[in-house]
Amino acid sequence: MLIEMQKPIKKEVLLEAKEEIHKIRVENERESRERRTEIQKLERRLLSREETLDRKSETLEKKEESLNKKSKSLSDKEILIDELYDKQVEELEKLSGLTSEEAKELLLNDIKKILHMRQPYS
Repeated sequence: MLIEMQKPIKKEVLLEAKEEIHKIRVENERESRERRTEIQKLERRLLSREETLDRKSETLEKKEESLNKKSKSLSDKEILIDELYDKQVEELEKLSGLTSEEAKELLLNDIKKILHMRQPYS
């Protein structure tokens, strides 16, 4: 008879334990879903940042390449200008029969004469 009285209590305890297990399982599943959702959200943000950084990096590489081309072009033009200048100086020296130093000296002397003539006599 004692065994008969324990059967309903045993069933009730088992039922309460099963309900508690079910509650814990449901709560764990809910927390797990929330964590997965948060992880997915963080992964999307990280991916978005990586894509943004990739675009910025690509833009900077293109700008650097453009600046390098412009620098090379300017350097080439500078070399060409120097060569043209040297050729013109050489041609002028041939035509005048004077070196650039002699031409400078001659020009300075002419300027001094002009300035001397413009000064009032004291």
